[in-house]
Amino acid sequence: MVSKLDSFLLEKIEKFAQKTERITGWSCFWLARICSAYVVMFGLWKINEEGVSFWNILLIAGWSLVYFLYIPIMEKQCYDAQKKGGSNPIKASNLLGFFRRINVFLLVLLFISSLILLISIPAPSPELSELQIYLEAFDFLVICLFFYFISCDPLKPGEEKQKEKIPDGKPA
Repeated sequence: MVSKLDSFLLEKIEKFAQKTERITGWSCFWLARICSAYVVMFGLWKINEEGVSFWNILLIAGWSLVYFLYIPIMEKQCYDAQKKGGSNPIKASNLLGFFRRINVFLLVLLFISSLILLISIPAPSPELSELQIYLEAFDFLVICLFFYFISCDPLKPGEEKQKEKIPDGKPA
């Protein structure tokens, strides 16, 4: 059940990422970079709202490392694997990629359900505004999307742009 849901989500997100790559030229790794940049910006917003704390600094530092180190390494490994005729190493190692995505997915479900419970309480704590709760939930969804984007196969080099065709089927 869970593996079918994971496969379904990965397939749909991969189609979206490849369509985006055809239109804009940005690979799935650029979409993962956008997700990690959002998480860093969210951490900066939390520092502005709550002040400096160890967890906010850890969030910003960790996702900055992901942005500058992990994504380029995975991108290089993926393109090297594609040159050899393989696919994305995270996707190819079914067990490792599956457990990464499922663990994050289950944590997101748990966190969002607890946030819904917080919102439904008649008098939430004064420190938590509804906007902050919604932003926390969106942040976790973006983290989940990051793990799916990093697991997608980008288009092979040369497939980014498709030739425009006129109605009779000849290239323009």
